[in-house]
Amino acid sequence: TVFGVCFYKRMPPRTQRSKAAKGDEDDHWKPVGRVQPLQMDTGANGRGANLQEILAKIELMQKVGPRTLHGTCNDMCPISERYNRQSWKIYDPLECEPGTTELSHRRMVKVYKKEAAASDVSLDADLRSLAGLTLTMDYLLHEIFTDHHAQEGLSAWQNFLSDRMRSIRKDIAIQRLCTPDSIALMEKIVRFYIFSGHYLMGTPRFESTLNAQQLVGTIEELLDMYRRIAPSMPAAAANEAEFYSYKILRSIGKPEFMTVMLQVPASLFFHPAIVFAQEIASAFSDGNYIAFFRKARQAPHICGCVLAERAFDQVRTRALVTIEAAYKPPKSPVSLVDIMNWLGFDSIDEARLFLDHHRVDYTEVSQFDLIIFYLVFHRMSNTLQHNTNLITLQTSIILTTDLPQVKPMTQRATWLLQELERTPMAEIVNGGPLGAFVLREPQDPFVQHRDKPSTTAAATVDGRQTGSRVQAQVAAQPSLGRFDGNTADSQGVGDGE
Repeated sequence: TVFGVCFYKRMPPRTQRSKAAKGDEDDHWKPVGRVQPLQMDTGANGRGANLQEILAKIELMQKVGPRTLHGTCNDMCPISERYNRQSWKIYDPLECEPGTTELSHRRMVKVYKKEAAASDVSLDADLRSLAGLTLTMDYLLHEIFTDHHAQEGLSAWQNFLSDRMRSIRKDIAIQRLCTPDSIALMEKIVRFYIFSGHYLMGTPRFESTLNAQQLVGTIEELLDMYRRIAPSMPAAAANEAEFYSYKILRSIGKPEFMTVMLQVPASLFFHPAIVFAQEIASAFSDGNYIAFFRKARQAPHICGCVLAERAFDQVRTRALVTIEAAYKPPKSPVSLVDIMNWLGFDSIDEARLFLDHHRVDYTEVSQFDLIIFYLVFHRMSNTLQHNTNLITLQTSIILTTDLPQVKPMTQRATWLLQELERTPMAEIVNGGPLGAFVLREPQDPFVQHRDKPSTTAAATVDGRQTGSRVQAQVAAQPSLGRFDGNTADSQGVGDGE
């Protein structure tokens, strides 16, 4: 239906306009794109009146705006999605009972759907409430985010968690939740992305780029929630400095570093987390790699994961240029132990692997070469006297301009992995010890009605007439409670929804 016609009139040149033509002047100066309403027939059929009502409703909707949805599902997965995925057999092995391949409704978690596929969401029952979202996060941390599931397959384990946490983010965004509980959920999601970015570094089929994109988007949403809730509820933004420090550490060495620093609120500028991030950034910009790794060793686990993913290889590569220029022959040899300590490695083998990755030519220094060096230069430092892991640096691909650059070395920090032996992964993501959790059965009106005693069977004792009357009463009940094996085949799963 066409509601209007847009007329475009070209204004004549100034010299051709006639001041005498006063009647045509208004027509020449009509605004471009003015909509002229059609003359609708308001006769006996009433079509014109209906169009007027439609236009009035559209105008009212534009003024009021879209309706804010409020989730009513208190389970981890809406009932309609559970039965649809069961009928199409779309589920993850982690949603089955342990040790079996049987799908468990109490272990199903709502999947993430893209905007194009989920644009028709209009029911509050399809969205999880804040209680349902909290239940989902507790389940993921207690049951899924464990070493047992991680050892079975890192990529599948991370993909499942990432998809389900992305679904939590979407439900929070659709309902425009900005409460202390929703902020706590977003904080755990940020820590998960940071942790998985370092823990799965170099793992086959791990999409590090997608993980980094989700991390950036989640941090921005969380900081925006802090800005909205801080004036009214300052206690809800108690961890704001922690996540600003993550953003600062991720921007080290990037052009937007100063922009990020200016976004930090003045009240947080002297917070220990912000001060620590500034010291790390200062050591990075000054090229002081010894101070950088010394401070990195003192960082909390999540901060260490950010630095290991973002800056460790870059700092080590720049430091290698300095070390190579300082210890090239005929200067004194350098100790692998010193390189290990300077560049934050945990063993000499890691230092050797780093030099081999960057194609650094070096030769082992024997005791005979050490004596010759002493006789020629008549000097020997204390380090050389008590160390046998000495090398002489030659040429590196880093200093050669006609060769391509070496790819970054994806190597996890051993000292961060050793910390996982003392602190469980779930507690790191949770930001503290986990509370009690009991896995419960989801709300299912289909099962509740199916478990009730059949009134039709009892009525057949009294006769056919009573049985038919009870059947009519059951048929008159709402379809939400009518589900059994027969109706599932005839009507399809989810008709009651």
